[in-house]
Amino acid sequence: MNAETTVNKNVFYIPAGVPFLNSLARAILSGKLPVPGGPQPQHTDLARWTILLPTRRATRALMQAFMDEGKGTAQLLPRIQPLGDVDEGELALSTFFPGSAPGSLPDAISGLEQQFVLFELIHIWARQHADNPLAKMLDNSAAHAFDLARSLATLVESFEISNVDIKIIETLFDGEFAQHRQQILAFLDIVRKQLPEKMSVMGKIGISERRNLLMQAQTEFLASRKAPGPVIAAGSTGSIPATAQLLSCIASMENGAVVLPGLDRSLDEDSWNCLPEHHPQFGMRELLGKMSIARDDIAILPGALESPGGQAKNWLASELMRPADTTDQWREAVTKSRQTLLDATGDITVLDAEDLREQSLAIALIMRHGLEEKQTIALVTPDRQLARNVKTELSRWNIEIDDSAGEPLKYSPHATFLLLLLEAGSSRFSPLALKSLLFHPLSCFATDKEHRDDLFTKFEIGLLRSEFTYDGLQGLHQLSEKLTSFSVENPYAHPAFKHLTENDWQAILQLSEQLLGTLEPLSGFAEQNLRLPLSELITRHLQVAEAACHSEHNPNVLWQGDAGEKLSEIFSALQAAAHLAPTMTGQEYTMLIEQQLSQTVVRPRLVQQGRLAIYGLLEARLISTDVVILGGLNETVWPPIAEVDPWLTRPQLRNAGLTIPERKVGLSAHDFAQGFCARQVYLTYSKKLNNAPAVPSRWILRLNALLTAAGVKDACNNDPQYPWLEWARQLDRPQSFQPTRRPSPKPPIDLRPVNFSVSGIETLLKNPYAFFADKILKLKPLDPLTQQAGAADRGNIVHAGLHHFIQTYHDHLPEHASKLLLADFERIAREKISDATLRAFWQPQFVRMAEWFIDQEVLLRRNQKNSFLETSGQYSFKISDTSYLLTARADRLDLLDDQTVRIIDYKTGTLPNTKEGTKDFSPQLLLEAVICSQGGFKKIPRASVSSLVYIKLSGGVPAGSVVSAKGDIGLMAENADKGMKLLLSTYRVATQPYRANAEPAREDVEYDYDYLSRWREWAHLPDSEDA
Repeated sequence: MNAETTVNKNVFYIPAGVPFLNSLARAILSGKLPVPGGPQPQHTDLARWTILLPTRRATRALMQAFMDEGKGTAQLLPRIQPLGDVDEGELALSTFFPGSAPGSLPDAISGLEQQFVLFELIHIWARQHADNPLAKMLDNSAAHAFDLARSLATLVESFEISNVDIKIIETLFDGEFAQHRQQILAFLDIVRKQLPEKMSVMGKIGISERRNLLMQAQTEFLASRKAPGPVIAAGSTGSIPATAQLLSCIASMENGAVVLPGLDRSLDEDSWNCLPEHHPQFGMRELLGKMSIARDDIAILPGALESPGGQAKNWLASELMRPADTTDQWREAVTKSRQTLLDATGDITVLDAEDLREQSLAIALIMRHGLEEKQTIALVTPDRQLARNVKTELSRWNIEIDDSAGEPLKYSPHATFLLLLLEAGSSRFSPLALKSLLFHPLSCFATDKEHRDDLFTKFEIGLLRSEFTYDGLQGLHQLSEKLTSFSVENPYAHPAFKHLTENDWQAILQLSEQLLGTLEPLSGFAEQNLRLPLSELITRHLQVAEAACHSEHNPNVLWQGDAGEKLSEIFSALQAAAHLAPTMTGQEYTMLIEQQLSQTVVRPRLVQQGRLAIYGLLEARLISTDVVILGGLNETVWPPIAEVDPWLTRPQLRNAGLTIPERKVGLSAHDFAQGFCARQVYLTYSKKLNNAPAVPSRWILRLNALLTAAGVKDACNNDPQYPWLEWARQLDRPQSFQPTRRPSPKPPIDLRPVNFSVSGIETLLKNPYAFFADKILKLKPLDPLTQQAGAADRGNIVHAGLHHFIQTYHDHLPEHASKLLLADFERIAREKISDATLRAFWQPQFVRMAEWFIDQEVLLRRNQKNSFLETSGQYSFKISDTSYLLTARADRLDLLDDQTVRIIDYKTGTLPNTKEGTKDFSPQLLLEAVICSQGGFKKIPRASVSSLVYIKLSGGVPAGSVVSAKGDIGLMAENADKGMKLLLSTYRVATQPYRANAEPAREDVEYDYDYLSRWREWAHLPDSEDA
């Protein structure tokens, strides 16, 4: 021990595992604080006391601890204030003591104001360095500029928190550095010179700087012995320099005391002196150094004694966290302290789940069991996904539990509603965005709530899923007027569309008028060149939001609840800072709002029930429960990754006196050690995360290494009496398995069709169940809300272009024919495809197709008399006593000089197979040949078919190919005719089922009726029976 250290009996610690707040309250009420052996405070004395704790949650929990330890006695509570030194979102800006704040302290600049100022300075820099690649990117992308402004604000805040002058940056770049590091220094002039000047003009200082000044004023106030009563600071590790100075001052007061959480007194001196930044005791050692207090001079808080099991756990926690430089002492530790190791692990269980879901289920089972046993249980985890999963799993037993760490505001219904409004405006009210908005729970649009969903569904079918497109709200309203009569005129419309009544269309029209009137202020949000002040964008956004969710029963629903209040705070702050913001487009405003909502956390104020809790690492500090579950113990989760600072290297951070990233790992390690020493502990992790192998936390690996070395490898294995993981696996496992049978419906004969198209014959041959759903059940899939232009659209363009070209020049090929065909392709593409980028991508393919096709067309016309395009035909025949009708529509029929017919089919994708017996056999062209041989095509006389030709146009190199069917066409057609009639006669038997296809053409493609046949459930099971 250093002889110069000052012994101070008013600094204490409470060991990990001992209920911190209850021990603190008990010591105060018994007169053991601030000085052991003092008089017990009377009922009114505590009102003069001040107790400083790290977080607001801890202050509320201490109030409950005073009531518990007071045994129901009426008493005035002390002033309990949060220090805010462990959560940058809870930095205390209020004064602890009346009259202690300086009178002329400047106001603090808000985070938004600072970001807007930095955004402006970044754009000034970008314009001054126009040749710099970074400057060009920032000048063209507001999103990158905002991200950079936020990153710079974080850098400034780190200097303020550490109480370091930001001008020191210049000295950090002395010496030889890479050119890009030197450029960073030049760029950092924004925060080193320009930002302070700008803030000085505004008369404001940084939030953390103001907090440091307030903390300094508190320290000076206490140093002058003006405190009205005892002052106790408990639970803080002094991670912020200003807080450390305050703690040092309190420790030196006669009526002051500092109570530290989980000080490790068992760690040997050599290890203590070489602690790395990621060690849980590193911050404590730094604090004691600043307070000039030796570790050995700090006593346990009177009354906060450990149980033998607690002492063993603290010893084990210390060994788990031992610095790597001294782990050679493990051999001696496990040899001499084997019994201590066994005592420590008696109430520790390690659960190695297969994945996150199994981990969540096991934790939920433990928590449910604890609820039945009247225990208090807390899940402590930094993994918010795990917390959400556990909350969901508990709901299966109607156990409601709040995640006190909160959820991002972005996921609340209120925030998603606001974001959906912006998405709708930015997409020019596309069908998908508009449907998502309409069916949001908060959407109302002045409609009757009872009939709202029914009206919105009809609106979706009638307008959003129609075959017509629209542009913006005005176009949507015009479309609603147009389609009122179109539903009667269009025989090919979807059945759901045709079922809409006149009253339905009137309601749809009224809703479109309501949408036009309500959402019109957001119409400009899709314009790239329209820039508006932030205040106007906010006003438009909120006016539309309030109108869209307004109802007579609840007119202020948008601002209600915890999420609504947070939203109100965010938009109030945005309006207050709007005068500093640049003008924005609607999309930039959307990005800004998304960032604000993502960064804001909503924490519940009222806990659903008191014995179960889910805590984040911050919320769990100083909170004690009977059982603690430390969940998500995987590397990169707990502990987290030590993120690299984008501006300064680790040596530069150290030289500047700033916190390096590893310090956050040390804080999370301290949280683990505190929870590890609880009475009963579960340590859980997943072997896989996101379907990839995951590594257990380093602390799990160290625990396994110690247990293995001591010969007690299974000491922390799951208790056979409570096999939580096995129970979790069995929870959703059925007792018996009855495979789903293959759908094989057998409709009555009179329901089975007798009219077939050639494509219908192919469907019946390849997938009878799809034919049944389409032709017998009359089920038609709705058109998707948004259809991405793709290969099918390109094929339709090519078909239409070829049709128009050949119809126009059926008797001769003009000069520059390829250019004329290309012009047809381009014209149709402009009409059908709004995406100019996609049209430009297809343009070279169209050029090659046009040139190649004209070359082939010259060859085809050598022995051709005439061509017939998109020709309809039919063929009537009988099988037994049943009459059938086969119909077809041929792409192209060429009447040749020898009075035979050539059937041509255009393809831009995979070519069908005309060879019988193959899996991909396609009888369409052969059946068209049958119709032709029977004189079924009215435009041409009855004739034999001499060739079946597929013309494939790919647009590649080569641009296409001509594939002709091989063999005797007449014989092949005759066989196809016989096969068709055999197929149809088979399905004229009442016992013949329409079986679902067990082998679709492509398993990675979802076909229209797959969701009905559910083939994946039974196709790969042996001996699947027909249903």
